Amino acid sequence: MPFSFPSSPTTNQLSRQNGRIYSWNGYSWDLLSDSLQTIKVLLVGGGGPGGYGGTNSGNVELGGGGGGAGAFVELEVGVSLDTPYNITVGAGGAINSTGSPSNSGGFSLFHIYYAIGGGSGGTGGTPALKVGKDGGSGGGSASHAGTGLGGKALAGLYGNNGGSSLTSSSFLNAASGGGGANTAGNSNSNNNAGSGGNGRTSSIPNTSANPPANNNTFCGGGGGGAPSVSGSSGSGGTGGGGTGAVNSPSRSSTAGSTNTGGGGGGGYNGNVLVPSNGGSGRVGFRFSSTLNYTIGVGLTYTASTSGNETIIDITAGTDTITFS
Repeated sequence: MPFSFPSSPTTNQLSRQNGRIYSWNGYSWDLLSDSLQTIKVLLVGGGGPGGYGGTNSGNVELGGGGGGAGAFVELEVGVSLDTPYNITVGAGGAINSTGSPSNSGGFSLFHIYYAIGGGSGGTGGTPALKVGKDGGSGGGSASHAGTGLGGKALAGLYGNNGGSSLTSSSFLNAASGGGGANTAGNSNSNNNAGSGGNGRTSSIPNTSANPPANNNTFCGGGGGGAPSVSGSSGSGGTGGGGTGAVNSPSRSSTAGSTNTGGGGGGGYNGNVLVPSNGGSGRVGFRFSSTLNYTIGVGLTYTASTSGNETIIDITAGTDTITFS
């Protein structure tokens, strides 16, 4: 955009133009700084899907673990002007057929920084798959997986383990919740499936209408699936976690909320009550309104201003952003 310098500057007066700082030397404007510009970045990985329920060797119905939330990463970084930076918004992890391991959530990326996706919940009745997968936050384990066997949180500034499913008969066949960005997933207890771990609140306002994202809180874990006894299914963690299925009265699981990175709810008893997908991630920016930007057509985004700052909220796609 065209420069707009002050009309009657004084000596050594500073002026910011298109992200660069100039100083008036008494005769002309000198470029004083062409250094890195500081911006705030939010990265939310895609949530992991819930795990299928199943049956054991005695044909006893079992619950599936809740999906782990995507990793939550918020940081300040320096960017160079007129340099394109790659962006990817992670997809939510999708469930597969019964007895097959489901996909973890996709990673969200800005330049060299990334938030990995959440791990899927464990599968009931399948010994090799009963433990929740590792991820940004770990998936919750299926019924009777054993103490200490929730999915583990991997690289990411904020992420937690999924809950382990206790094997005592007093806990019957409910499963555990997936981990969230702020707290770990909860284990099954007293006939109840574990709830998903809670998410974390961002300092970068959410401007998108898709969705309001629970007061700007992201990355809640999914709840575990529960049996037909008196227990209830695990609730989703704050920040978009889905709710686990319950067999009696019959209630379906729910998916992690779109663009929150929330984990999907766990299922129950195989294909009778299936688990749900994880929620997609997002990439957000907050920076001085003196900076201009160009966003590639492959990204879906909204933009707004808050005081003297620009807020960018990217909810889908892969492309670049360039600051100037």
